[in-house]
Amino acid sequence: MVILLTYIKLPYRISTPGGVTNLNDRYEISEKYQVKGSINEAYVSEINATPLTYVIAKINNKWDISKKSDATYNDESYDNYLNRSKKELEESVDTAKIVALRKAGYDINIESVNILVTYVLKDCKNDLKINDEILSLDHQSLTSLSAMKAIANKHQAGDVVDATILRDGKVIDTKLKLYEKNGNLVVGVLVTTKYNYESPLDIKFKYDKKERGASGGLMNTLAIYNLITEYDITKGKKIIGTGTIDIDGNVGEIGGVKYKMLGAKKCDIFIIPEANYAEALKIKKKYKLKFKLIKVKTFDDAVSALKEI
Repeated sequence: MVILLTYIKLPYRISTPGGVTNLNDRYEISEKYQVKGSINEAYVSEINATPLTYVIAKINNKWDISKKSDATYNDESYDNYLNRSKKELEESVDTAKIVALRKAGYDINIESVNILVTYVLKDCKNDLKINDEILSLDHQSLTSLSAMKAIANKHQAGDVVDATILRDGKVIDTKLKLYEKNGNLVVGVLVTTKYNYESPLDIKFKYDKKERGASGGLMNTLAIYNLITEYDITKGKKIIGTGTIDIDGNVGEIGGVKYKMLGAKKCDIFIIPEANYAEALKIKKKYKLKFKLIKVKTFDDAVSALKEI
């Protein structure tokens, strides 16, 4: 009975309050300043459901149950979801380095980008596969994901455009149909971007094998920026937060707000994307959390807010 209750895995995952990662300790930088406080990333803890943990989650209002299939797209395997999330983390850290360096005054020239397919949407009829690299669209080389979107948005849904892809080391010319999704025209895939550039500083991030996803982008950017600039924006405080970051410094919406905030009780400041702010206020009130909540829309918003505190 004990074995049945604790070891049999159910097709569910359970989200629980997570913890925080001190990002000051995760970066090795060739030239960096001393920091009095800390910049931390909040995360969600997830456990595989067993009969025992499933019952506990039913009676614990801080634990929530969801199907494993809810985390994936349509027919995507859970293993591919984990692999895709890992690539999203790598892209997020890379983007954080570029944004932080630029904001610190360094001139960063992105020489080229690699746009890699991580998932093909169910309704996509284009000849694209996971791990394909999209080299050009409409006879234009791709310098960024935003450039790819701009090229696509010059057309209309249903248009077919010429494209060049790299698959298993072979360059292939093909045609891609454009689909409308969330007000933009897309080719029916999810992608991650790898930027190729020369960095003036040697910045290394210590990965944890359990980490995945892009929601730590903002806090990674703040941590790098604070380590390579003389002014310490922490002012000795423990700062925790969450939010994605794009190459232009825009902060994006994240999931798991409840678990991240509950896992970050002991802090001075919690930074949240503007898109999650209404939800965050309700959680703060419901669980009587004491930290100061700051909403941000861009990286600059976060730096300005911290300098004013």
